[in-house]
Amino acid sequence: LIQCIMYIYRVIVDIFYQNLSLFFQVLLQLDERKAAGVGLVLSALQKQLSWLPVPYTQQQEEADQYGLCRCCRALTMLAQPFVEEVKKKDENLMSSDEDEEMKTELLKFCMRSLREPLLEADLNRGRKSALWLHAVEIMGILSATKESLSGLLFFTSWRRGTLIDNSLSKESRACLAYLLFVQLISMEGFPAVFRCMLKTSNHAGVEAYIVKNIKNEIQSSMKGNANKWFLGPDLLPLLELVLHLPQGAETDLLTNMDKIMETLNLLRYLLIRDQQLKSSVEMWKELCRIKDQYLKIVRVCISMSRAYYCAELKSLKEDIQLIKTMTTRDVKVSNMSPQVQYQVLQSALVTFDMMESVVVRIEEITEEKLSKMH
Repeated sequence: LIQCIMYIYRVIVDIFYQNLSLFFQVLLQLDERKAAGVGLVLSALQKQLSWLPVPYTQQQEEADQYGLCRCCRALTMLAQPFVEEVKKKDENLMSSDEDEEMKTELLKFCMRSLREPLLEADLNRGRKSALWLHAVEIMGILSATKESLSGLLFFTSWRRGTLIDNSLSKESRACLAYLLFVQLISMEGFPAVFRCMLKTSNHAGVEAYIVKNIKNEIQSSMKGNANKWFLGPDLLPLLELVLHLPQGAETDLLTNMDKIMETLNLLRYLLIRDQQLKSSVEMWKELCRIKDQYLKIVRVCISMSRAYYCAELKSLKEDIQLIKTMTTRDVKVSNMSPQVQYQVLQSALVTFDMMESVVVRIEEITEEKLSKMH
């Protein structure tokens, strides 16, 4: 029975390679409806691979007894010319409707790959296995589609329409989230993911998580696991995105509290562990400029928010018996009792005090560092 099963798997792999070679030649000759052809071919080949068992251990993956790892590699190689074509069109600003359709087909391919086989694979960044490398390649193709990663993760409908059934969508996004937040997010090539998520997430909790991971990567680089993206001049563009308030001085501090506190903690860490950053005078000056600009806006935000909430608190105290409709920025309190309203306002003021204390500490550290330099 085992020999019979092995024979079936070998036949599947042989047919896969025969079809792959044939389909590739046909696709290269297509002028019209190439995107649709690529989509059909990738989908058909992926269905064939779905019959092959996914290796669960390192030994199984290295042996690749059933050929799945080799086939996955061949499949991404098949897709690569079309990925490069899309990238080149984007660089030259020549993207057409056909190119957008190609991106859609590549996106479908990536999402199917995340579901099968990657969701079932034992992916670990400490072990650069064949399926790990396949995951890296899939994420690279996904990046080329220009689809918002935050949109893929947090919304049920995507910019390019309903692409796959709901069940597959959830499983694909689960694998994507795992790769981003648990595994791939620490790879050298993934500052681009950080930047993309910071630009598009519009979710303070997600952004706070990203900032925390950036701090972890900087810390790791300072301890000897050097990564140019998190220690050298390439870190500055990332910090500019981190040290940014979405609405400037009008930013709602309570809604964005998680990200702001993580950002302030990151700043404090950078100033305390400043020796490696000071090795580049220009980088240190630029970091200080970004820091000063950010803290200035944060202070203005705190001042404006505190004044607003203090005024509301004073008004509430003057007529504690009056039930009135009021909105504390995005926190609606009209249905609350005066006592609860009072607690909400007091809590907000405590939050502002906490933020300000961290800002003050950062400024104290800066002054201490400057005094030592002189």
